[in-house]
Amino acid sequence: MLILHDCSSLEAVFDVEGTNVNVNVKEGVTVTQSFYPGHILHSGHCCKQLIVRACDKVDVFASETPTFQRRHHEGSFDMPILQPLFLLQQVAFPYLEELILDDNGNTEIWQEQFPMDSFPRLIYLKVCGYIDILVVIPSFVLQRLHNLEKLNVRRCSSVKEIFQLEGLDEENQAQRLGRLREIWLRDLLALTHLWKENSKSGLDLQSLESLEVWNCDSLISLVPCSVSFQNLDTLDVWSCSSLRSLISPSVAKSLVKLRKLKIGGSHMMEEVVANEGGEAVDEIAFYKLQHMVLLCLPNLTSFNSGGYIFSFPSLEHMVVEECPKMKIFSPSLMTTPKLERVEVADDEWHWHNDLNTTIHNLFKKTHDMY
Repeated sequence: MLILHDCSSLEAVFDVEGTNVNVNVKEGVTVTQSFYPGHILHSGHCCKQLIVRACDKVDVFASETPTFQRRHHEGSFDMPILQPLFLLQQVAFPYLEELILDDNGNTEIWQEQFPMDSFPRLIYLKVCGYIDILVVIPSFVLQRLHNLEKLNVRRCSSVKEIFQLEGLDEENQAQRLGRLREIWLRDLLALTHLWKENSKSGLDLQSLESLEVWNCDSLISLVPCSVSFQNLDTLDVWSCSSLRSLISPSVAKSLVKLRKLKIGGSHMMEEVVANEGGEAVDEIAFYKLQHMVLLCLPNLTSFNSGGYIFSFPSLEHMVVEECPKMKIFSPSLMTTPKLERVEVADDEWHWHNDLNTTIHNLFKKTHDMY
């Protein structure tokens, strides 16, 4: 492992050769004017882990190194020319499994000149603390991440979209991210969509097991209605104030393996499953759901206000706290054969005949207090 720590006058990073090399670059790498082309790290052939942290004076990847003339005429103390750590023509990272890009300021991440064989074994990608990027994974990068399993995006204040699908043909588009198992999205205040709903075809997220979305106040849609979550185990959405509903009925029907559902702090949410005019004969079954938490949802009126029949054959633990407008769980037929009580506060439980009656009695009790 190569670690560069607090290198305020770094002028060169040497070529790396050997096997099982980890490269960790962090804590304020600054490139001086005597930093010549050829002194950057040229080889990523054996690198399995790359961490670039707090390096706001360098671009991680670039297609060329700025010439002396460009540095001399365009560079200034206020607007320095950013030096690249890696030249794209020379680095494809064929063995890289983990890439962490953390608190690198207003630098760029990706450039379209990436070799097509870049990152073929990348499993884990973390992007944190970038100021100016609008899209985390552009379409030209998406084409290369065949083996990505975990995605972690945090504190990127300008990000509006996680995945960009424009520019991908439908045949290849549906095959992308087929191995992605876990997604964490936190503190993305400008995020509106994971990807745009008007894309011709969605992503293949059928391997996804965990989706956590926290503190994304501009998010207006979690996922398009075309998404299928056949293997999703955990869905955790917290403090996404612009969401009026969580998922569409078609997405809900695909959640056949969901075990944990937690929703909280979303002040605009009115229902969990959107009302799209379903008939009373339409059934939505959450076969594996064991734990459901509805917490701090001041405008939630019901789980769903439409005519769907809901079945929760495995539900055993349910929390409903600080949902003052929730009058009923669902107006249509519903079954919860294993549920025997509802947690309404720490060490406080209620149950009256069935879930709908319990929720309605809690509503009356809350409003009788005022």
